[in-house]
Amino acid sequence: MSGQPKQDSQQFVLLATREGEKAKVNSENKTGYFSQAVREALAAANGNFPPNMKEVTEAVKQRFDGLDNKQLPTYFYSRSWDGDIEKSHFNPFDIPHNIPQSQARKFVGRDEQIEELRQLLQANDVVAITDVTGQGGVGKTELAIQYSEQYLGDYSGGCCWLNPQGIDLGTQLVEFGVVNLPNFNPPDGLSLAGQVAYCWKNWQAGKVLLIFDDVKDWKQIQPYLPPKGSRFKVLITTRQNTGLTYPSLPLGKLSADAALELLTTLLGKDRVEKELEFAKGLCQFVNYVPVGLYLIAGLRQEPGSESC
Repeated sequence: MSGQPKQDSQQFVLLATREGEKAKVNSENKTGYFSQAVREALAAANGNFPPNMKEVTEAVKQRFDGLDNKQLPTYFYSRSWDGDIEKSHFNPFDIPHNIPQSQARKFVGRDEQIEELRQLLQANDVVAITDVTGQGGVGKTELAIQYSEQYLGDYSGGCCWLNPQGIDLGTQLVEFGVVNLPNFNPPDGLSLAGQVAYCWKNWQAGKVLLIFDDVKDWKQIQPYLPPKGSRFKVLITTRQNTGLTYPSLPLGKLSADAALELLTTLLGKDRVEKELEFAKGLCQFVNYVPVGLYLIAGLRQEPGSESC
């Protein structure tokens, strides 16, 4: 009544589905599943107004966790007059993906690179992770795995991991769609190029991440890149630094501290601290490259090996 904004205002916006999806309808009750869940959650508030919207939201989320109808509600929550807090939530475990299992015992020393990669992919359609050493083993694939796992929630359309050294890339794309995406049925008789074009036009709604891991020949992946300016983001890992026309994240050796932290994880804290200077020397010997540390750790763990 004073004409001044209330400083404790809170706003919740609940959406029945993620962007581009259709809300499902319960034909028996002649209402949407989402509407039904919200009404039941509000009824559970026992007439209190305003209701506790955090509890309402959690009740709706839990309700959909138990429904196998592939509908993922989303909600936005802002607090304060300036809207300085905003969160969006849905269940990332239901996002289709084939991200390979991480082989890292511990992922260290790459937090800045993860954030830089996130920013590059926000600003560009295609981004490459390259190897400044040219020798391999710096962790390009592991960085791609860690990024895609951490930010899977940003790609509600799915994350498709492709191996150029495996079967034909087009076949990999189509098989991912058939296995993981609802209502994805390429017509019979299409050429492989036609099937790939079908992928771009009929992929499920939402932003998509495609990862081409260990690219050795740019020409090999060119026919399988999505249209520019589409909702598909592409991440490439490669040792190549020549002929690159895409923004890149050069990846090199770890810092001395990060390398020692990784070696400590691999061999054990007591063992490394017992011969700390020798352990530091081993890190330097392999030039602080992750794969070298794994190889050293494997050798030091052989039967009869007692020193670090």
